[in-house]
Amino acid sequence: MENAKNTKRANKLNIKYSLAQEDPIDIERRVRRAFEILFDEMEKTGRLNSKAPTKEQKISNKIIKQKHEINRE
Repeated sequence: MENAKNTKRANKLNIKYSLAQEDPIDIERRVRRAFEILFDEMEKTGRLNSKAPTKEQKISNKIIKQKHEINRE
């Protein structure tokens, strides 16, 4: 069941470049649609609005933690 779901998702996001090789406007339209679908999927699963810290925030938090540990010693 999970495999069928993944296949369906892959088919939704598939951009058939060979059909649109001569038409750059069609390629752009297909790419835009693929990103719309991708962002919709991310919103549904909560990955787009995730409050997970960014790489920069993680590094900053690590530095702050190290400073606190040094001050305790």
